[in-house]
Amino acid sequence: MIIAVLGATGTGKTQLTLALRRWLASQAFENPLHMGPNSEVWDSPTWSELEALNRPLNRRHMKLLLMGLDLPHSNANQPFPTRIQNEQAQQDSALRSQLQSQAWSYGVVYGQGEIRLQHALRFLVPQNAPAARWRGLCEGCSDPDCERRLFTALKGWKAAESQRR
Repeated sequence: MIIAVLGATGTGKTQLTLALRRWLASQAFENPLHMGPNSEVWDSPTWSELEALNRPLNRRHMKLLLMGLDLPHSNANQPFPTRIQNEQAQQDSALRSQLQSQAWSYGVVYGQGEIRLQHALRFLVPQNAPAARWRGLCEGCSDPDCERRLFTALKGWKAAESQRR
């Protein structure tokens, strides 16, 4: 599997790439088939490199991670931090447009430090457990009268809220 880490300047691409490489190295001894023995992590590949990988046979062996714009700016004390944030947003927008125009699937990674690595791994490693479901009182009810009473009560509550304002 090839994991390509993309993102605007200052979004932590290199740090995540290094963390993913360390994680892959640690997993090789525990479970060599976990993500494939030849997994690689690429830091900011060029579009031509991505296009070469985006053949139908390779598409399922390539994962794209796009870095979110949630990291604090280290250069906030610079004279024009807003301009830097605008440039970063423009780079991010251009990357997203390019990915969408090529119909590439990708995951957006947010968080800092270890949390960011865990978010990236959610896109890369198959999860054994199903997603947690809501376990409320009415989950298995399916009684139309019960649902009608519930929604009528909610509607009345919302109307009462709007009158108080």
